[in-house]
Amino acid sequence: MRKSAADYRYPWTEVNPSGGLVCARATPVHWPGFHQHSDIELVLIETGALCFLIGGELLPLTAGQLCTFWATVPHQIVASENDTFYFYVHLPLVEFVDLRLPNQFVEQIFQGSILYEPDPKAASRDLLVFGQWQRDLGGNDPRLRPVVLAEIETRLRRLAVLHARWDPHGEGCKGPQAMIAASQSSEKVVRMVRYLAEGYLDEVSLSDIAHAVGLNPSYASHLFKTVSGLAFIDYLTRLRVAHAQMLLATTSANVVDIAFASGFGSVSRFYSVFRDATGMAPGQYRRIVSRQLPTGRCPSQNQRRSP
Repeated sequence: MRKSAADYRYPWTEVNPSGGLVCARATPVHWPGFHQHSDIELVLIETGALCFLIGGELLPLTAGQLCTFWATVPHQIVASENDTFYFYVHLPLVEFVDLRLPNQFVEQIFQGSILYEPDPKAASRDLLVFGQWQRDLGGNDPRLRPVVLAEIETRLRRLAVLHARWDPHGEGCKGPQAMIAASQSSEKVVRMVRYLAEGYLDEVSLSDIAHAVGLNPSYASHLFKTVSGLAFIDYLTRLRVAHAQMLLATTSANVVDIAFASGFGSVSRFYSVFRDATGMAPGQYRRIVSRQLPTGRCPSQNQRRSP
């Protein structure tokens, strides 16, 4: 009997709701499976090193390194060194899309890019700032929350300058709020993303998602593309490919079962889409990743792909 998507959904992927704006200092927890949430996540390593598996890609991080990614892509800590401490920030998606950030940067995040701080000299400043955010958000003064949010916006803008190469005098400096009519529109996009995050392994159509958020399909498609830079079907396909990559990397299930378990309606479609997304066949991907996956140790820095 062929396995269904549900057979691979748990414990492999746990969908968590947004917990609001959070900054915390933690030690790595090796979760029993992948998890995902709709927030934008910032990770800063204080000491030691850890390794994420994000959307089928290994992400080793060492002391002083900062990265950010959209946590709707299933992710998991797979290895860490002793005495590792790190900060993480969860920025709710509805607040991220309302920030005045460059279009190109926002599109890179929504398209699944993992963006890094390339300047090692930034680490000492970042550690001080993240520590302050943790204290501010953990305290009892609600007046500090908008201050922290403004400082996060500034930090992301600095990261955008280094990675997005946007033109500060051109179209790139318009924030997402300039492209959507009102804050209610951004909330609709957040709801669409959450709907997809929870249902991408099942049959889901543009009509389904539009109905769920109270929009007609044409406008829902337009709004989704405007904010994310991706068509609805392209984003849905990215989620399914990422799920297939993780099953290939972490299970011994055969490729046919993985194709259907990842939400694809046919094996031929799966092979075609997977090759387009990764540049290789599923079997080849599995062989390569199985040799790279760490066994309790973080891979060396030169094993990380360039952002």
